[in-house]
Amino acid sequence: MQTHEGAAPRITGERPDVDTAPWPNDTVSVPARPDALRLAALGYAARGWPVFPCEPGCKAPLGALVPHGFRDATTDPEVISAWWSRCPDANVAIATGAPAVDVLDVDVKPGGSGFAALDRAKAAGLLVGACALVSTPSGGAHVYFKGTTRGCGALSRHFLDFKASGGYVLAPPSVIDERDPKARRDPGRRGRYELVQHRDITPRDLDWSAVKRLLAPPARASAPRRVPPPTGGLPRWLTDRLADLSVADRSAHFHGTVGACWRAGLSQEQAVDLLTPWCEAVGKYPGRVAAEVARSWAKIQEGAA
Repeated sequence: MQTHEGAAPRITGERPDVDTAPWPNDTVSVPARPDALRLAALGYAARGWPVFPCEPGCKAPLGALVPHGFRDATTDPEVISAWWSRCPDANVAIATGAPAVDVLDVDVKPGGSGFAALDRAKAAGLLVGACALVSTPSGGAHVYFKGTTRGCGALSRHFLDFKASGGYVLAPPSVIDERDPKARRDPGRRGRYELVQHRDITPRDLDWSAVKRLLAPPARASAPRRVPPPTGGLPRWLTDRLADLSVADRSAHFHGTVGACWRAGLSQEQAVDLLTPWCEAVGKYPGRVAAEVARSWAKIQEGAA
């Protein structure tokens, strides 16, 4: 099974007790227990994370017990014990979002994986609030953060999903096997959800908006197409003004030429394009040609109103 260590520093120290830990199976090998799934569900619930059962070996909610899926998730130990008494090998699912956890789901598919995107997010400091890293059967990962009321999201091109309010994830020690339709066709999808890292910190939420800006920044609005000034057909009195580089009062000449452009029926942008070479030649308004044309243009329009 593939794992990835980019989301958080590897934890050290003693393995938590299997009966009370919210992640009963970690990287230390422990004997399998027939009630491991029930104990896991109770452990998550004791942490305040609503859980519910999924079909054994599958990801789908166990409809016979939770007809409303993740909406039936609970932290009530009596309800949870009753569920797993009726179906001891039901997988454990956590309803994501507050009060539980938000989860960054790193996919591994034939077309690629989300680990490169995960590394970029880590390098940008966006994963510092992660409290746990779980490996998934397909070789992907779940990174746990503080739960929020945000909705779920996805960056499909980067093989990342954001599971928050309205979503759920399978949790350790759940298993995907041949009973799952996709895993039946693809044995590479089979395996166990396992805790890889656990950080004993107060988790912080993942800024999903920042992740999206990093990995899929919004396209910049293209600048309006500038219509170049006509190369021919300008009035002689305008071309003469543009060719005169020896005027004493450059400011008055500049603003007079803006007026000439306006009278010739040119646009404000065309006036900027015509006057920029003149300003560069006489050393006038460096870096401010467009602003000065706009100021003069506004006065001309006020006077014409």
